[in-house]
Amino acid sequence: MQRFEETVTTLAERSLVFIGGEYSHAVRRIPFNTGDTPDSPQFDHEAEEAEIDFATQILEVSDSKKLSFARVDILPGPTGLLLMELELIEPALFLTRRTGAARKLASTLLALL
Repeated sequence: MQRFEETVTTLAERSLVFIGGEYSHAVRRIPFNTGDTPDSPQFDHEAEEAEIDFATQILEVSDSKKLSFARVDILPGPTGLLLMELELIEPALFLTRRTGAARKLASTLLALL
């Protein structure tokens, strides 16, 4: 359950994907999606340094930086960035949005074997 934040309708939630503990890419989550898929350009988001720093701090505080992958969903709020979800077992990593992301994830997983 999540509290509804008004800025989700105007600024959109952002999902930052980390592979092997490093920032890989981000997507903008379109609320109340009308059929577009994450392969649509409307989902593209170039994360700002402050967003990456915030998400990295979330991973460090949760001791999740060493995992092979993670997704940190954030939202700009009236007082700063808000953590909406920390996905550590999430299959939706939007790998099609960054060239090489799937290969990097596969290499990271193979290195753990």
